[in-house]
Amino acid sequence: MGIYIESINSFNINEVKNLKIAKKQFHFIETITDCLNEAEKSSQWHPVAIYKDNIVVGFAMYGCFGENKETWIDRILIDEQHQRKGYG
Repeated sequence: MGIYIESINSFNINEVKNLKIAKKQFHFIETITDCLNEAEKSSQWHPVAIYKDNIVVGFAMYGCFGENKETWIDRILIDEQHQRKGYG
């Protein structure tokens, strides 16, 4: 099935919240909880789970802004156990 993204929902929220990064990476990205809270406050943000086959391997959040609804990825996190496999 490969790599794909899905919206975060009641079926995958716990798996997403359990993703971990290496301690030396903590200063690069906000926590997943912080990102989800930000997305709740602003409908411009869209958090998603990153899957490899049927396993949640990461988290990303993209936003749509401006008149042209320009879309950009603001955050991406790959679980420590799944890093260095090309999923990012």
